[in-house]
Amino acid sequence: MSNQSTELAIIEQLGSNGMEKTAAQQLLDAYGVPFTEAGKLIEQGRQIVVQDESDTDNMALARKTRLELRSQRIAIEKKHDELKADSLAYGKAVDLVQRVALEQIKPVEEHLQLQEKFAEVQQEKRRQETINKRTAELAKYVDDVSVYNYGDMGDDAFALLIDQVRDAKEKQIAAEKEAADKAEQERREREEADKLARVKAEAELAAERERNQKKLERISSLSRLGFSFVGSDGYKYDELQVTEQFINDASDEEYAARVKSLDEVITERKELQKQAAEQEAARVKKIEEQAAADRAAAEKAAAEKKAADDAAAAKAKAEADAAEAAAAAPDKEKLLQYVEQIGSVEFGEVTTEKGKAVEARIAKHLATSLQAYRDLIAKEL
Repeated sequence: MSNQSTELAIIEQLGSNGMEKTAAQQLLDAYGVPFTEAGKLIEQGRQIVVQDESDTDNMALARKTRLELRSQRIAIEKKHDELKADSLAYGKAVDLVQRVALEQIKPVEEHLQLQEKFAEVQQEKRRQETINKRTAELAKYVDDVSVYNYGDMGDDAFALLIDQVRDAKEKQIAAEKEAADKAEQERREREEADKLARVKAEAELAAERERNQKKLERISSLSRLGFSFVGSDGYKYDELQVTEQFINDASDEEYAARVKSLDEVITERKELQKQAAEQEAARVKKIEEQAAADRAAAEKAAAEKKAADDAAAAKAKAEADAAEAAAAAPDKEKLLQYVEQIGSVEFGEVTTEKGKAVEARIAKHLATSLQAYRDLIAKEL
């Protein structure tokens, strides 16, 4: 925008705010921006563009122009403060002029500062790009890159740092792999050892079961022969003995031979015992038969003797009873006569009723007693 068009635009905007054109022109003249010196600096600043880091002339010109434009901006700000104090309407106009002027100046001022600091900006940009690149590279080998001040390192120093952390990382990975391989090997060895231990334990258990089964079979064979367990002495049958150690340690051939020998001895012994038992049974039977015959004869003789004795005793008793009866006859008659005499005694004359009642009771009792006496005499005599 040219100085003239900018001036007309400001005058028109001031007119819309109630300011006459003459006053507006005077206000612009008082500011002198952006159509006097400041306007020239603005146009000049817009044209300054630094092409590369070697363009030091434009960098210097940008600085010089920025400083001059800065002086104009400061002057405008001071003029703003002076003019605004007159009145509110004038203050608004002053604000408007300042805003328009600053809007024109500040972008160019900032642009010139960028041009002035172009080399520094580029250097910082390259530094940041280097930091980002180095951060990505370093993060491949370390978890926390903040512990290293690698932003300002030279390339050789950073290359050395990368070599160091790469070596450390590779060593760490190698150590972790070695530890993992070792742990895996130890795990496999433990599994193999456990497997061998299980196989061994199962084999030992199977062998133990086989030994126990064989022992049970051997003990059963002894039991069938009649052997009994007698504690620490093993198993016995009469004076025959088989020890626990022989049962546990003897080979199948040794044990079979021993059992066969014992079977033969016990079988022969049982046969002899059977014969002796049969002979003893025959002897006992003969003795029992003779004893039965003797008992029968004795019983017969005893019976005959008893019968004779009973007959003699009966005869003697009959004779004694007859003699006794004959001897007792006078006494029996005497006693019966005495009883009859008692019964024939008469009571005296009783006159009262009570006396007669007592007399009747005595007579009845006496009659019962006399009959009892008669029965006693008949029974005893």
